[in-house]
Amino acid sequence: MKKKSFTFRRRIFVYFVAIAIVPLLILGLYSYHSGAEAVRKSVRQSNETALVQVENRTESALDAVRQNFLQIAGSSDTQKMVDSRHEDIPYLSLRRFIDNICGNPAYIDYVEGYSFLNYKKRWVLSNKGISSMDQVENSGWLDELSGEYQHIFWVNHVGDEAEDKKIRSDYVNDHYLMFVVKLPTYTSHTDAAFVVNLKQSSMERLFQGSLGNGSLTVLDQDGKPVYWENPDVSSYYQAHPEKAGQMEETVIETGNGRYGVVKRKAEVSGWTYIASYSPAELNSQLRSILLTMAGIIVVVLALIFIISGFGSFFMYKPVKNLVTQVQEMVPGQEPENEFDLIQEGISSLVGHREELKAMIERQKSQLTELFAMRLIRGRIKEGEISAIKETFQIEFQPCLCVASVIFCYKNELDREQTSMDALNLEMLNHLPEEIRKILVFPPFIYTRVIVMVVEGNSREKIEEKLLALRNNLSVFVSEICGGYLDMGVSRVFSQESGFRRAYNESLEALKINEFSNRDEDTEGISVEDSSITYYEDLIRHGGAGSEYNLVLDTAIKEAIDACDQEKAFAITDEFLTEVNKSGVVLYEQQYYYYRFLLAILSVPADAGIPIYDLFPEGEENLFLRFNQIYDSRNIRSFYQSKVILPVIGRMNQFRKSSSEAVLEKIMELVKENNGDLTLSECAEKLGYHPSYIWRVMKNTRDITFTNYITEQKLEMAKKLLQETDLSVAEIAERLSYSNAQNFIRLFKKHMDLTPGQYRKQKKG
Repeated sequence: MKKKSFTFRRRIFVYFVAIAIVPLLILGLYSYHSGAEAVRKSVRQSNETALVQVENRTESALDAVRQNFLQIAGSSDTQKMVDSRHEDIPYLSLRRFIDNICGNPAYIDYVEGYSFLNYKKRWVLSNKGISSMDQVENSGWLDELSGEYQHIFWVNHVGDEAEDKKIRSDYVNDHYLMFVVKLPTYTSHTDAAFVVNLKQSSMERLFQGSLGNGSLTVLDQDGKPVYWENPDVSSYYQAHPEKAGQMEETVIETGNGRYGVVKRKAEVSGWTYIASYSPAELNSQLRSILLTMAGIIVVVLALIFIISGFGSFFMYKPVKNLVTQVQEMVPGQEPENEFDLIQEGISSLVGHREELKAMIERQKSQLTELFAMRLIRGRIKEGEISAIKETFQIEFQPCLCVASVIFCYKNELDREQTSMDALNLEMLNHLPEEIRKILVFPPFIYTRVIVMVVEGNSREKIEEKLLALRNNLSVFVSEICGGYLDMGVSRVFSQESGFRRAYNESLEALKINEFSNRDEDTEGISVEDSSITYYEDLIRHGGAGSEYNLVLDTAIKEAIDACDQEKAFAITDEFLTEVNKSGVVLYEQQYYYYRFLLAILSVPADAGIPIYDLFPEGEENLFLRFNQIYDSRNIRSFYQSKVILPVIGRMNQFRKSSSEAVLEKIMELVKENNGDLTLSECAEKLGYHPSYIWRVMKNTRDITFTNYITEQKLEMAKKLLQETDLSVAEIAERLSYSNAQNFIRLFKKHMDLTPGQYRKQKKG
């Protein structure tokens, strides 16, 4: 035995080492992975930070150019230029127009040149001079600009430079990057256009050397490269323009390697800024992490071998002593190893059949309850069922059925799920013996219902036992707490494999009994509030069913969207009543319940409120709790208190904050456009539906968008009347009124004074 004992000791040693090494390796791999992820995240964050700075600098420059030329395009001097022939323009007016264009700091810093294209009178003014449009060499390109459906846009001709033509007065400069503003900006036809040529050297100074270890690539709104430091990345997006707008993309595969990317989409220009970096650059940092981890693992492995050696010695010592004792108790045995010897000794000690039977008898109640639970869960095979029945001496009668029972308080205030669970547990623990005798197994709680199994030699006997069971339970719960019970009963079955199906049938029957007719009193026992529902009856009468009521589905969404709690509660009551009285039963009814629940949850989801913001415990937990409710009153309470109230409360809070933010954007946009803005234009620029803009104004300021524009224009008109010497007609034109008479009529309607009278009154 000595030799064999060392064999098992070595096994113990190996087990110790394996138990220690496996977690160590897992921990090492996890640590390396975490370190690698930290390095990758650091590199990505540094590139993202640098990219934000590049975007801010560039977009600030582009926006300055954009705002400058939009302001010039909307000026009265520009309109006069549009309506004039170039030979009729006074020199001083032309000089003032040119100075207005070239005097802005944004022009000096970022603009190489400009071209004013007068399509109406067919002439061109640029920083190279003035000429007839018909004499311009690239007049075809000018006609393409005139036909462009956009009125304010960027043109990208990077790489298409024509250096020998840029200085010629008969050639409109169309190289590099251009900003185009067509006049008028609010109609489909084109009278004139500004073409602004950005200065390539200034733009490249904004881009070059801005990302440190990363490479910068800039794409315009159409995905065409504006600037690139890595030709591989630029070529990739030229070959795959559809991927430029995929902001979630973090890795790309090019023909020359794999690159990590960080993207940002600019709001002003619509350009996409991309920082790219090669994962191979991280290898040096990752190599140092790997070497450190390897050194730590080697040291820990040495300690594991030492500790495992001592541990195996001390652990095997009790085994060796036990082998010695077993050899004395079972002499003459010569097994192959000491563990076989121990097993034979134990078998000899517990081989007394009578003692084993006594032990089983003492634990029979708990074991049969466990057996029944395994049957309804469907986790037991037929061969195992037969063995257990033989051990416990159980023999089922030909007919079996499963009943699911819940005890309820009469008081509606006591129908909280926790209170009902406590009541059912209390009732189960004090169930009278005469009730237990009716059942095959001891009753037990499974998924919040009390499961009871009844058997008989015929269907009639099953019916008698079920009626007796219901009557006894009704009297019992009435005496204990004055409550009642609901019972769902499965169809009769004969095979042990049918327990799982029967249990599900009893649950379905239990869920339908809320609006079922209560049974009549039996044998003088009051069962007014208790009910028993048979799954077989549901199948017989539930074939017709009814369609899901889309009207109520739409109504509950509208009520939730309007945050009308009272209306939402009323619709919920109507829905539950209709479903329970419509003949829809079994899984179809549960489907309707879930669909109604999803209709409620779809409203905050459409509003942009995440589900975890409403239910921190998680969506899965919400549906699990809902699935374990077995009567309509608790379903109603769940809809109202657990779903509708939290959703409406969070939507009120969410809309209040979001509406105020949108209102600020509206007011700022109106101010930028001097009140010359329609509801549709405002909605398009802010990216919202016009009806939403109208509702925000009405809810937050109690004013329509049109009236707000009128108020702002009146304020600007009063300011111009007081602070300037502009005529009434000039003020009307500046405020974009179609004629002075309309302006005077509107001013007098709101101020009870004409503009002239108002100016005289204020200037005294």
